[in-house]
Amino acid sequence: MKFLEKKLLGCPLYGYLTAVLLYALQNLLYEQIRMYQERVGVVWHTTKIPLLDDLIPLQPEFWIIIYLFSHIFWIIGPIAASKVDKAHYRDFIAGVVIAELIGAAVFVLYPTGMNRAAEGLLNNNPGFFNGILQWTYAADGLTYGTNLLPSFHCLISTSYFLVVYKRPEISREYQIFTGIFCILIFISTVTTKQHFIIDIPAGIALAVFSYALACHFHLGNLGRGEKASS
Repeated sequence: MKFLEKKLLGCPLYGYLTAVLLYALQNLLYEQIRMYQERVGVVWHTTKIPLLDDLIPLQPEFWIIIYLFSHIFWIIGPIAASKVDKAHYRDFIAGVVIAELIGAAVFVLYPTGMNRAAEGLLNNNPGFFNGILQWTYAADGLTYGTNLLPSFHCLISTSYFLVVYKRPEISREYQIFTGIFCILIFISTVTTKQHFIIDIPAGIALAVFSYALACHFHLGNLGRGEKASS
C-alpha cells in the first residue's frame, strides 16, 4: 500500500502501524495466557536461584521508572527501526513474532511464578517509588507474579536492539542508546523483583535465536523473492 510508504517525522507510516500491532500482540498473548492459567489452574514453577537472587536487594528507586518506560521503548523501537531496508524489517517482524509465540508456548507448558507475599515484597511503606512499585504489582497479579521465563521485557527489548545494530540507516547515537537502555531494562527486571536472574538470559537467548532464524531463512519475505541487505 503506497499510503503506508509516506513518512511522518522521517519514518514510514508502516513503522507506526507495526509498532501498534506488535505492542497489541505481546499484550494480548500475555493477558490471554494469564486468563487461561487462572481458569484451568496450573502448578507454578519457580526460576529462583536463592544463592544468586537473594543477593539482589529490592531497589524501586530509579529502576521502577526504567521498568515502566520500557513500554514506551517498545512503541518507539519498531518506528525507529522502520528506516532499515524493508526486506530486513520484515524479517525482524517475523523474528519478534516467532520469539513471542515460542515464549507464550513456554508459559503454557512450563508456567513460572513468584509469590510476592512470601518474598516480602508487598507493603504499604511510604515513598514515591515504592508507591509506583506497589501499583505495578497490583496491576500485574498482586500476590503472584506470573509468566517469568522467558522475560518478555528482555525478549522484546533485545529484539528491538538487534534490528538496528550495525545498520547503516540508523544513527550511531540511537544504536548506542538502544544498547544501553536494553541493559538498564535487564537490570530493572531483577531490581524491581519482577523477575529472577535466569529469566533474563532466557529472554535474550530466545530473541537472538528467533531473530537469527528469521534473518537466515528470510521468513519475513517468504513468497516475495526478496533478501535483506547486509
